[in-house]
Amino acid sequence: MPTGHWIDAAIAGDLKAVFSAERTRVARAATAGVRQAGSLIQNALRQQVRAAGLGEPLAKAWQRKNYPKSFASLDAAVWVYSKSKRIHAAFGANTRIRATFGEALVIPTFQAERLGLTTSQAMSAGGRPRRWFVAGIAESKYGPLFTLTTAFGTRLLMGTVNGEPTALGVLVREVRLRKRLDLEGPPAKFSARVPQYVMNALAREERRAGTARLRLNLPSDESA
Repeated sequence: MPTGHWIDAAIAGDLKAVFSAERTRVARAATAGVRQAGSLIQNALRQQVRAAGLGEPLAKAWQRKNYPKSFASLDAAVWVYSKSKRIHAAFGANTRIRATFGEALVIPTFQAERLGLTTSQAMSAGGRPRRWFVAGIAESKYGPLFTLTTAFGTRLLMGTVNGEPTALGVLVREVRLRKRLDLEGPPAKFSARVPQYVMNALAREERRAGTARLRLNLPSDESA
């Protein structure tokens, strides 16, 4: 007859309740990890815009939406998107901007900015003044406008300010935007770290939950 020690193992408590609690904690951890990555991606893209000197409104154009919105899920996702997609994309590549509806593009001079010729009275959808060279205001205040070609071949848009001919803009057929934004870097960087964020969140969930819900009922040495 075989001899040896027998181990009496049993699960204490409601097994379904234990599994349900574990699934809930894992879902919360997965959701927290994914949302952490989304927040870091959004913040990094916004910081790029600020560092490039493109202004706070364009920085805040990076938006984030969580799915699901108000509860935890193992299928959690985050969508980081731009409300100014064309502008962000233009500064994310060496984009050429060409004159299409007119003879030339007008690049305002510092003098034009000082005279308030780069802020339109028309408002954008966000309730902010549109910014461009406002030819109508320039014409009414400092016109008639005329062009002047320098010895170096640069074409200038001129007006008369305080009785003196003044360069208000530089006329060009096209302009190339310098690449200032890295639109691919932050998503790739922080998406790769999602597993670690989830594990960190799960560790926090376990610490909050306290001791494990499952235990083994083992006989003592005296009863063996």
